Amino acid sequence: MFALGRRLSSSTVVAVVVGMLSGCDSPSLTGVYGDLQISADPPEFGETATLRFDEALGGVTANQSVWLRNAGRQSVTILAPTHRSGDSVLFAARPDANHSFALDIPVGRELRPNETIELQALLFASADTAPHQLAAEVSISASDTAPGRESVLLRLEAQVLPSPCKLPESIDFGLVLIGQEETRSLVLSNPTSTATDAQLGAPSPQDGDGATFSYKNGGPGAALSVPAGGSRELLLGFQPSEARPFQASIDITVAPGCQPSRVLLIGEGRSKLLEWDPPEVECGFVLPGRSVSREVRFTSSAQRPVELSSWRVVPGQDTVGEDFALPASSWGSLAAFVLEPGESLSRTVTCTPTSLGEKSAALVLATDLQGQEEIRVPLAEIGGGPRIEVFPEIIDFGTVAFVAGAALSETRELLVTNSGEAAPEHAEAAALHLGTAQANGDHGAPFIHVEPLTPETSPDEIELVIAASPSIAPAPFNNNLTLPIRLTPKSAGIKHARVEILSNDPERPRAAITVSAVAKQMPACEYRVSPSVLDFGVVQATAPKTMGFSFENLGQSPDALCLLTVEGITSGALDYSLPKAVQALEVAPGQKVAIPVTLKPRSIGDQSYSNIPGLVALRVSSPSAPEPAVVLQGGTGPACLALQPTELDFGALRPGEQSAERVIQILHLCAPTVKLHGVTIGSGAPQFQATLLTEIPADGIELENYYPKARPPAPELFPVSVRFAPQAPGEYLGSLVFEMEHRSGRMRHVLPLRGRAEPNRINVTSFQQEGGDSVDILLYLESGADGEPLNWPEEQIAARVPALLNHLSVSGNDFQIGVLRFCLLDSSASEWGTLSHGPQDPDRILRPTTAGLSEKLQQKIGEPQPILMLAYAYLGVAWFALTPPVSTGANAGFLRSGARFAFIHYAQHLDSDITSCQESPPFQYPYREIGQFAKAMTAALDGDEPKMSSAFLTPIRDDAGQDPHCRPPSAWFRYMYNPVPAQIFTAVTPGGFVGEACPARTSEFDYLVERIAEVASGLRTHFPLPTPPDLAAGPIEVTVDGVAVPSTDAQGELVWEYLPERNAVHFPVA
Repeated sequence: MFALGRRLSSSTVVAVVVGMLSGCDSPSLTGVYGDLQISADPPEFGETATLRFDEALGGVTANQSVWLRNAGRQSVTILAPTHRSGDSVLFAARPDANHSFALDIPVGRELRPNETIELQALLFASADTAPHQLAAEVSISASDTAPGRESVLLRLEAQVLPSPCKLPESIDFGLVLIGQEETRSLVLSNPTSTATDAQLGAPSPQDGDGATFSYKNGGPGAALSVPAGGSRELLLGFQPSEARPFQASIDITVAPGCQPSRVLLIGEGRSKLLEWDPPEVECGFVLPGRSVSREVRFTSSAQRPVELSSWRVVPGQDTVGEDFALPASSWGSLAAFVLEPGESLSRTVTCTPTSLGEKSAALVLATDLQGQEEIRVPLAEIGGGPRIEVFPEIIDFGTVAFVAGAALSETRELLVTNSGEAAPEHAEAAALHLGTAQANGDHGAPFIHVEPLTPETSPDEIELVIAASPSIAPAPFNNNLTLPIRLTPKSAGIKHARVEILSNDPERPRAAITVSAVAKQMPACEYRVSPSVLDFGVVQATAPKTMGFSFENLGQSPDALCLLTVEGITSGALDYSLPKAVQALEVAPGQKVAIPVTLKPRSIGDQSYSNIPGLVALRVSSPSAPEPAVVLQGGTGPACLALQPTELDFGALRPGEQSAERVIQILHLCAPTVKLHGVTIGSGAPQFQATLLTEIPADGIELENYYPKARPPAPELFPVSVRFAPQAPGEYLGSLVFEMEHRSGRMRHVLPLRGRAEPNRINVTSFQQEGGDSVDILLYLESGADGEPLNWPEEQIAARVPALLNHLSVSGNDFQIGVLRFCLLDSSASEWGTLSHGPQDPDRILRPTTAGLSEKLQQKIGEPQPILMLAYAYLGVAWFALTPPVSTGANAGFLRSGARFAFIHYAQHLDSDITSCQESPPFQYPYREIGQFAKAMTAALDGDEPKMSSAFLTPIRDDAGQDPHCRPPSAWFRYMYNPVPAQIFTAVTPGGFVGEACPARTSEFDYLVERIAEVASGLRTHFPLPTPPDLAAGPIEVTVDGVAVPSTDAQGELVWEYLPERNAVHFPVA
């Protein structure tokens, strides 16, 4: 050809070449080029080939070969392949997750004639769960090939099946009871059309944790056949040997082409799968009869639902079924409930101890869980424990002062009581602790939580004054504590807050009270308190004494108000009292306020002086002196010394006037010698003036004894007179102090003085009404003088029994009446001290519920007296009635705990009886002295042995309304103090007032019975005035609780009347 070309012209050569290219099929030219052929299944080669990946596993790389051959005579060079269609193809020797196929084409490689090379085709299909098809076409080209035969076509096809190779990373057996086996299944699949064998590795480690895991079908090193197109369940077991977590691993090769998969095996051994919280139900201290509830939360860790049933409480030792309960409201009416895996349910247990002491039981439930067929929840409680009570629950400070720039405080008392109970061995543990539980188990601050209820209230204005948490034991120990609660206003305005007292009371850990006040801005107060020491001298239990001090505002400007509060008695509190409450009193400039204080000793005085100290605490709106105090001094001593009168009220005078002189008498019934050393007006009372009527020498003057004895009467001694001479308006309190010397030592007797100065001279007298309480009434009928007929027939009293009972009914008394007679015929006729009764009169004690009460009482009183009587009478018969053995024998039930005792005594005596008075043991006292008998009765009722001697005396107080008819002429004097006419009716309440009446005529019996009823019931109907009123200057005005009461009602019926002959206001009993 080359030679031919050389012979032709250039144009001819071109034509020939063109002709040759257009006729490429010419057989005469094939041996000149290379011929690229392809085969997927040698020895068959051609221009196309199809490479099939049958049943390829998703996620597993499949590898097949394809061959290229140069069937021509000319070498060819492989060029870059081209992706023509279908799924993506990566032209590289590695798989790629982004390409379905990979084909390794050696681009640039020379392929000599008749040379064949092998190429790698890779399939990397995604691990889809469903079978799917993949296909792609690739063109492979080469150089130096015959025209039109530059490339071959390779078709790639794949049938992708889900991969069985992927296994779970771990298998969790969960919580399994020790010794119980839990199984898990692992499914091995074979999507191919031929059976495969799975290879199983041994658990690792082979001992320890690994030993708790096992194959339940198949085993380590063995093949587990998986059928074609199917699956095989591999069973694994876990059996823990102890309560802890376990972990091991196994290697499994699922099928040929799969890499070994390592599966982690985990599980935990448990001693129980059903658990409860709390592990033990501890109710702590619970008061008997009260209940507390506790929640028990059940949680299931089992692998399947668990049924709980047959719940019940099994009592332990010293426990009854009622001590614990499972309320139906919580447990329901069904016989069982089901806990799903991982589920929790709460149920309630109620603790209600029936008695004190420790209680134990078990809550038992049945389950259907193998290995834990029963649950036992321990239950415990202690009968007893703390219980907080606070009083009062509302504390109203009223008006309090706020002085700018000063921290003025007001204090009130809060009584905290532990009303809990405890067995003796648990008394300490049942103590009430105030405050908040601390980390060390103690209690401490904060003790209260303050929630303001008004914008003007700040939490730091209120505090409970307490340094450390006290321990308040339950009863019968001292189970209460009084704590100050303090209000310190930091602004003016309305103060109102809810205050919670924190404690360890399990039932009521926050006891709430309400605190309120009105803070008023005021200037600093200038004042004077006089006297600073209030002296009561000797005071008897049955004759309380009232003294007083004054508070005066020394301010000059009109707005210089003082706010005064009497905080109370801070010591000797049970002996001293404040009859007049003073709370937040605004005292005007120049105003003086009198404040009375009463001393009523709790104990019976004896021959020596016993001091009773006290202190009145005040609070004033004064930053410089906010807490003044008045010292109280007084005490008990011999009752045989007394002053007559026992107190002196001058009533009202106009400023500048003087009262008439009042003479004071000293009554001396003591056996030993008594001297008077001096008489003075108490400090701070210049309005009262004293005049000595008898000169007192330096070593004192001996007082004459008035005790009845066989000697001539001594002259009367009136050592001092006193008058009231006020110069300015106001209420004045003072005292007259007598310095006495008894054989037991020096002591003071003090006479309270009172007076008022008013320009219009208005007298004001106030009384505290009583009554409505429980009272035991002993009616003692005494008559004598050898069968003398009664000068005062008892039928007169019997006829007025309905009036007596009506008075008791109006008062609302829960009363008991016993009638006692004194007579002695012979040893078999009567027994000393036995309440009146008989065959026709079986009721010893009469009560409001007694059938025919009025008739029975009339019968007892109206029975005729025996003819033979003792010539003189002893009050010792009444004494026998009220003291053992009679009070616990024949008269048992008459004296009630907490009831007041009233003694009503009727005696008939002739003048000759006076000289017959004897002092035969054991009744050594003047039998006419009812007051001292009442004093002895008080001692007996308190359980103390009284000293029965002439030292006992309780004078009759003027304000009790002593009947003027009981004041005989001097010819009656004889040898006794306070002599009486032939007949006297006396009523007395120990610790109260004494009233006596001596009827001069039958018409006075009605008055007599009413006076008796007043003393017995405590309900006053007669109110004596200190001085006769000047009715010409104006009428008498009566108010009850601050409300004016006219003398007649709207229908003209009498409400009250003034009795001139008795100088008393009288309210008739309807």
